Amino acid sequence: AVVAISHRVHAAVLAGGVPQTQLRRIPSGVETQRFVAAPDTRARMRAQLCHQYGIGLTDSLIVSTGALVERKGYHALIQAVQHLHHNGLQPHALICGEGASLEAEVQALGLVSHIHFIGFCSNIPAYLAAADVFVHVPVWEGLGVAVIEALAAGLPVIASQVGGIPELIKDQSTGLLIPPQNPIALANALRRLLDSPGFAQALGQAGQAYTQEYFDIRAMAQANEVLYYELLTQRE
Repeated sequence: AVVAISHRVHAAVLAGGVPQTQLRRIPSGVETQRFVAAPDTRARMRAQLCHQYGIGLTDSLIVSTGALVERKGYHALIQAVQHLHHNGLQPHALICGEGASLEAEVQALGLVSHIHFIGFCSNIPAYLAAADVFVHVPVWEGLGVAVIEALAAGLPVIASQVGGIPELIKDQSTGLLIPPQNPIALANALRRLLDSPGFAQALGQAGQAYTQEYFDIRAMAQANEVLYYELLTQRE
């Protein structure tokens, strides 16, 4: 059997010649409760990270996680932050991940004090707890575990409308979807959330509830267990 993590991956594998009878769609899941933080924990994590990176407690804080590779679309985030700076907003972005260096691009744009490259992050829940908004704008994504984690943390999420991501985010309901590689669309979505905290909070709450119901690791484990016993039965 071949397990596909989203409808889009399922379709791609099917188009590649794998028979329908050998395919199962089982979405990825995370330990959703690990990402739930109480208000006092959020405040403490925010204070620690703001102090560590020289960010004001009242400044807007964007977090993005994932490998620093071309397909993850970090250039769009950097350009969106630049656009916001040119239009009166000065959010900070914390980028957690390893890979290609983007620091020269950030330096050339004069954003060194507002875009912070963290490198490998061993405690992603702490960064999510401190953030106001989560951004994930890849060119392609099978599903998006980073998005699941951010939704589980109750963050409003802006993500590319590519691959399996629309299975996680219902636009305007559990998050905001934008075209990939579109810094202006990203900047506009960020401004909307940063200017409308009530709307941002509502998206975060809806996304968290949706993720807990459909993308918890227990649901994934149960689906894999069912498939495992089904395959065992077929062998007997």
